[in-house]
Amino acid sequence: FPRVGLVYHLLKKKDSTVPYKCFLDGMEEKEKLQFGVLEEKYVNQIRIMRSLRNRVSGLDRYIVGIDAASLENATPIWVFAKAYKEARDSSIEKVGYGTNSIQSLRFTFHAGEDFRHILSGLRRIDETITYLKFHAGDRIGHGTALGILPEQWRRQNPFVVLPRSEALDNYVWAYYALSQDTVECNSTLIAYLEGKVYELAKGIYGKEQNISLQVLIEGYLKMFDTEEGGYDRCAEAEDVGFCKEVREDICSEIFWNGEKIALARHCKKFLTEMECPIHYEVTKQDIQITEMLQKILCQKLSRKGIVVEVNPSSNVAIGEVDKITENQIYRLNRPGGEDNVMVCINSDDPMVFHTNVSNELAYIYYGMLYSGISRETALEWIDKTRECGIKSSFLQREDKDQQIYDELEKIVGEL
Repeated sequence: FPRVGLVYHLLKKKDSTVPYKCFLDGMEEKEKLQFGVLEEKYVNQIRIMRSLRNRVSGLDRYIVGIDAASLENATPIWVFAKAYKEARDSSIEKVGYGTNSIQSLRFTFHAGEDFRHILSGLRRIDETITYLKFHAGDRIGHGTALGILPEQWRRQNPFVVLPRSEALDNYVWAYYALSQDTVECNSTLIAYLEGKVYELAKGIYGKEQNISLQVLIEGYLKMFDTEEGGYDRCAEAEDVGFCKEVREDICSEIFWNGEKIALARHCKKFLTEMECPIHYEVTKQDIQITEMLQKILCQKLSRKGIVVEVNPSSNVAIGEVDKITENQIYRLNRPGGEDNVMVCINSDDPMVFHTNVSNELAYIYYGMLYSGISRETALEWIDKTRECGIKSSFLQREDKDQQIYDELEKIVGEL
């Protein structure tokens, strides 16, 4: 009898009205905030699903998780922060209280597969596990940016085109991530990061502006603020004089702080420059920084117990992997390797890619043989990976067929 669970997908979409945003025109209207309508939609969808799981007894065993998928470049991670907070709120859910308890939702998020710059892919993975309340056993879908060789990626992508704000976020995040870790980063690379940040910031906020790196970091972190009532953007924009300065066209006199940097993301004056595509070369310094960040993120995932869900056929079809034998899994989890990331192998979308988990396991197995790993070691590794997938499954209970059938009959009746 099949053990079935549903994972509810929040679909990533573009904000079609960017850059036509304005606090003054809207005053509390969600469509006047960047991704305001979509952010509210995600929260409402999660509230409806959570309410249903709480109301119908036993349904929590069949609606088991949430995911965010589709166009990775379309929607920033911060847009999902409130929805993911709503999805697993221990102050609301009856978790761990006998017969009335419910199974907590498990999380997954597609990140680090479809990116314009490898730093964008790494940043989204880190933002997901840091700001979306990820726990041990939750999953990152694909995570290609973690395991592909940066120098090889650079040879295929010597130049990139991406929105100026995305490039700025990448370098601000990279600087912040390296400063928070114990990894040694030489002064030349630090100076390079600072130079890139200031260059990109001037393109958005004006050449006459001299905004400190710390203020830019505070503005970046402010995006993930989910405190209820703690960040009313429209009211705050008026309180700190942000709108007055923009309206009177005296932006050169703005005294920038973290709050105003975050507010600028919802102002058409600055969004026009943020969304402007820029074209630049991927440098050797970018690759050195990427290699350090890959190592830092892999250690973070390993220690947090986050599972990376690898989908070989999908990675070749739509990701940055050219051949299955170059899949990121071979660098994320090596036989006998230290700081291995927990991985499992899945099929992504079997109907689209015309595959199943058995095929995907076979692809990785033969890829190991191709690279010179012995058959015995490869089989042991495949078995361990398969077991990781089973143990990290969002389906947590083992019942007899009749019990499942009876429970489903009751649930369907209530629905």
